[in-house]
Amino acid sequence: MRTYFRHAAICALLAPTCALAFTPIQLSKGWNLMGNSDPGSINVASTLGVSGVTTVWKWTPQGKWAFYTTQLSAVDLAAYAQSKGYEVLTSINPKEGYWVNASADTTISAGALETPPSVGSSPTLLTEADLALGWNLLASADAKTPAQLNTALTTPLSSANKSISTVWAWDVGSGKWRFYAPSLAAMGANALADYITSKNYLGFTGAMGATEGFWVNVAAVGTSTPPTAQEIVTSFLASVDAAWATAVPSTGAVMGAFLDACYLNGGTTKALDAAGFDNNLPNSISWSRYRIGSKRIQAQVLADRTSTNPDGSSRRELDVQYRIDYTDGTSDVRVC
Repeated sequence: MRTYFRHAAICALLAPTCALAFTPIQLSKGWNLMGNSDPGSINVASTLGVSGVTTVWKWTPQGKWAFYTTQLSAVDLAAYAQSKGYEVLTSINPKEGYWVNASADTTISAGALETPPSVGSSPTLLTEADLALGWNLLASADAKTPAQLNTALTTPLSSANKSISTVWAWDVGSGKWRFYAPSLAAMGANALADYITSKNYLGFTGAMGATEGFWVNVAAVGTSTPPTAQEIVTSFLASVDAAWATAVPSTGAVMGAFLDACYLNGGTTKALDAAGFDNNLPNSISWSRYRIGSKRIQAQVLADRTSTNPDGSSRRELDVQYRIDYTDGTSDVRVC
């Protein structure tokens, strides 16, 4: 437990004159996605208005950017913000995330929080009320991975007809996004990992830190949006990987279970391919053993078409390129 909780009673008696020390802020040159997980608000001008900091940004609950820069006077800052439709950023509240553009590596270790917690106040842990529909720029002292955070909040969010769609954090060292999606994780196999690889993202490797900001996109439960082409492909290839994970499919029907009735391969149909596999089953299984444990990654959607079938139903066709990695170290690129 941090010192500020041991001294909460003293601070409550002396507030507002007693200011609470905050967790040091470590900035790298470039864009940093930070967060305030302390129990008091950060005064932006006095804490972040230092050498090495160029601009600070916060996404407001009203869906607008609040902005601060060390390069303008207070009067010029207000005029500039108004001209761009921004708000002037003055404080960062507990559980809020924020962007900092730093011109150099900077450590801010001296400062104070504006609003000390009251006696018996809870740590800054996220609750359902903190996650509005749409995009939320947040911070938390939960010390959880996105998967653990989703598990902890699933029940209260579901009761409010909400769910976490995606979680994003910025890795300043690599200049890449870290990404998590509960829906992809629920598909099992390598669905989430393959999607991350295909987009050149990074996965989350541990719990989100006390000064780390992150985006959470929250969806309304009960609303249905069609899956994207990339989501369809990722799910399909994950299912194929699972079918070949430990053994060759036992029959032609099992091997072709993922194919639809309109499938064609060099002029042969799904039924003909299945029959050919079954007609010489021992040889078919022996010849296919090299595919056991293969992984399909780096999927790219090349084309997405919708057409109308003779019976009036619609048909969606995807042209896809992906790579297959085999357990012997070889690989193959497929376009289908």
